[in-house]
Amino acid sequence: MVQNKISIIKGGSELTAFYHLIKNCKDCVHSNSNIDFGVGNENANLVFIPEAKCKGDAGHNNSLIGEAGQLFDKILSAIKLSREDVYISNILKYTPSKNSDSHRPDIKICESHLQK
Repeated sequence: MVQNKISIIKGGSELTAFYHLIKNCKDCVHSNSNIDFGVGNENANLVFIPEAKCKGDAGHNNSLIGEAGQLFDKILSAIKLSREDVYISNILKYTPSKNSDSHRPDIKICESHLQK
């Protein structure tokens, strides 16, 4: 079963500490935005890190929905995995207002958190 972000946070793990780090981050102008933390199996051996949610993903707990999500599911299936086997966490923890390069500086900031 794929865990949603609420159950991961209640699960009490390193992800909980990471969530609080991200939630309290003040390194960019989006620090007060809704956090797109991540979804999936918190014990997964495989983590996928897309750049950011697309506008079409907004309002969903999941990244990689729509056509991109269908392709992602096919790729997982081809290697005998499903979303239940992986964890997905975007580099950007907010949904950009448009698909452009204007959020490039934020990628550097958010990327540094992932490297921790």
